[in-house]
Amino acid sequence: MAQKTDKAAQYVPIIVHVFRKYWAKGTEEFEFHRDELVEAAEAVGVERPDNLGDVIYSFKFRRDLPAEILKTAPKGKAWIIEGAGRKESISLQAR
Repeated sequence: MAQKTDKAAQYVPIIVHVFRKYWAKGTEEFEFHRDELVEAAEAVGVERPDNLGDVIYSFKFRRDLPAEILKTAPKGKAWIIEGAGRKESISLQAR
C-alpha cells in the first residue's frame, strides 16, 4: 500500500522516477505523458496525486527540481519543464 505523505514530499520521488526513466548522459530533452506520474507514484510507493497537473505546475513555477535532477545538467544549462501538447517536456536550457 502507498504511504501517505504531504504533497510537496510526494512530488519529489515521482518526478525523479520519471526523470530516471528517460535520462541518460547526453540526453538534453525528452517528453512524457502525465499518466506516467500515476505509474511513478505506484513504483515509488507514494500516494497517487489527486491533481496530476499540480506535480508539473509545482516544478515549473513554485519549486526547484530535485537536486538529483539538477546535478545532471551541464555547466551553464538547467533543466526546465514545458508543456508539449498533451504531454510534458523536460529539457535542458542555457542559463
